Amino acid sequence: MRVLRIVWILSILAPVSLAAAGRAWNPYGLSEDEVDALRVRHPALREFAEFFTQLLRYEDAPRDRNLAVYRPIRRLAMRRRTVRGSWSPESQDGIQGRISQALWRLKSPELTRIDLNPEVLLTPSARVPVFTAGLENRVLLLVRNNHRNPVELSLSPNGDTLHFPTREASLAPGQVTGIQLRVWGAGGGSLGLRLDVQGTMAELSLPIQWREAARLDLTVRAHDRANFLPARVYVVGSDRLARGPAGTFLRSTWTEGHQYFHTRGASTLVLPSGPARLLVVHGFEHAPVTMNVDLEPGSNQVEVIPQPGIDCSSRGWYSGDIHIHLNLVHKTLDQLVSTQDALLQAEAEDLDVSNLLVCNSLGSITFDRNRFTGALHPLSTADRILYWNEEVRAALYGHFAALNLKTFLEPNFTGFRNTDHAFDYPSNTIQARKGREQGAGIFYVHPVHNPDANDLAGSSAKAVPVDAALGLVDGLEILGYGHPAAGLRLYYRLLNCGFRLAAAAGTDAFNNIRRHKVIGGDRVYVHTGDDFNYDSWVQGLKAGRSFVTNSPLLFFEVDGRMPGAEIALDGPGRVPVQVEAHSHAPMDRLELVFNGKTVHTVKASGNGNHLLFRGSLPITGSGWLAARIQGGPHRLVVNNTDLFAHTTPVYLTVGGKPYADPASVIHFLRWIGDLRKRALSEGLFQEPIQKREVLDQFRRAEAVYRQKLASAEE
Repeated sequence: MRVLRIVWILSILAPVSLAAAGRAWNPYGLSEDEVDALRVRHPALREFAEFFTQLLRYEDAPRDRNLAVYRPIRRLAMRRRTVRGSWSPESQDGIQGRISQALWRLKSPELTRIDLNPEVLLTPSARVPVFTAGLENRVLLLVRNNHRNPVELSLSPNGDTLHFPTREASLAPGQVTGIQLRVWGAGGGSLGLRLDVQGTMAELSLPIQWREAARLDLTVRAHDRANFLPARVYVVGSDRLARGPAGTFLRSTWTEGHQYFHTRGASTLVLPSGPARLLVVHGFEHAPVTMNVDLEPGSNQVEVIPQPGIDCSSRGWYSGDIHIHLNLVHKTLDQLVSTQDALLQAEAEDLDVSNLLVCNSLGSITFDRNRFTGALHPLSTADRILYWNEEVRAALYGHFAALNLKTFLEPNFTGFRNTDHAFDYPSNTIQARKGREQGAGIFYVHPVHNPDANDLAGSSAKAVPVDAALGLVDGLEILGYGHPAAGLRLYYRLLNCGFRLAAAAGTDAFNNIRRHKVIGGDRVYVHTGDDFNYDSWVQGLKAGRSFVTNSPLLFFEVDGRMPGAEIALDGPGRVPVQVEAHSHAPMDRLELVFNGKTVHTVKASGNGNHLLFRGSLPITGSGWLAARIQGGPHRLVVNNTDLFAHTTPVYLTVGGKPYADPASVIHFLRWIGDLRKRALSEGLFQEPIQKREVLDQFRRAEAVYRQKLASAEE
């Protein structure tokens, strides 16, 4: 029996979402509405996410340690395998036990702990909380029940000057709960707490320190000071709490959970007086600005002017994100994030092209479907392009983004059981051909999630070897959501079969979720020359005139030709190569890669912000040559654990003989064989002719690989 793997994905902001991984089967017999209610409203998981959100607002919380605690809970599965191999729901007690253990393992100087023993034991936070009159002040508590029996507790203020809503909780033996107190008022050197545990009263006191309020009027201007400059801004007050303007949706970076907001260039915040830290970022081409300011009580004005560095547009290069979701995993069709919000973020992140993708999640709802028009969005400008496109999602075949669509591809998802499109038809091959017929670019997205994946089982681009062989794929998203190193292995194998595929990048940002990918944090630069518009950008990307990056600006030429070009050589020889890279996050090394193997390395020196190679490389046979930048983690690398950039290759043909690596060809012959077995054993087709059509697509793709294998072995 096929089953649905219901995998809990905790975002920092509720609602909690389910991954649509694997087959959309439902082992519990629940309706789609009931499954959605389960994932959104499960209290223990949602409360953990909300508490963790507030913990990460404190900049001094040890992030690596806390994220290591958080990740297993984020992936907590609501099912377990029985001894007979079937699946059953995980017990509520088992889930609660794991969450309790994780909560108690969280560390921060701002955490206060209360142990409910026969006597209440209070362990105050290591750092005395900073309170500010006129602001909502916060205290984070962890409460653990060490009694052998369940307890009911009530926590209320003890005093007349400071107030917070009474909090109540029911705790099983050993259970831990996280409580955030939002405190108003002024006066006194301590916060009084009255704790009622099963009718037994305890009076507790937390020391606090007071600061006066400070108003920060922050302006960010372009270097000529004539115009405001939209930007991503991080502000941490003297209470070590990340803050934003009133009413701002405070977002959180994917890698380390640093919280930020986007400004149009002028913002007002209220913080405690005293030392505050600011970080202002405007894309990859301006130097980020870090400032320490001492805020006086009352009004303070701060002006920030990020300095421009490399101007990519002056070289004909324009940035884009091929994979943005504004609203996803929300049950209602009330859209939380507007296209106007996307424009602000594109301006703040200095992103030239935003491809906003319509798609479904787990069930029948297609999010943002009403926004697709087949044309530029009216908010687009000459230098900020927004286009609503589509992500085609197929359980059997994988996911691809169709860019520059004029007509929506229906259906936009297949193989999701218990939906309107439960059948595994039409295939991605059919849908990609429909997209190609209207001039769209077809790019498989987040190709691999499992870092150890090497085959069909670990891929979410399951049909990419089929569609590449049939000439229906323009490129691969090698930087973005998923595992870049494993995705790169897949990309290299496809290139090693002789396919010419562009390197693309997209964040897969769920923009309505607080802690998710930063739009444009992974991006692809495309060369259009002086003719920049959406059509020329997509055509340039399809042609492979591109490099992907999460910080470095990477310019690569072989014999004066840019990525995507073909160079014909009469015989073996040397080719001149020039590589230039600039990055605000430090680079570790530049690597030149020929047919998947590193053939030359340049180690970074100094601060690692600049790398340069001018020289020549020996070429003994046909193949492809690309440039790659590697580096470590950095705060400016907001969506990935490591710094990374990679070009589309330049293709070298020696003596007219095309290149194909037999091992890579055989790898994909096996892959397609496994895909056929899956289609035969698991595929669901409405008509036998549909299954025959899909199997015929597989056969035609295999014929291409066999021809390549025969040519390679000659």
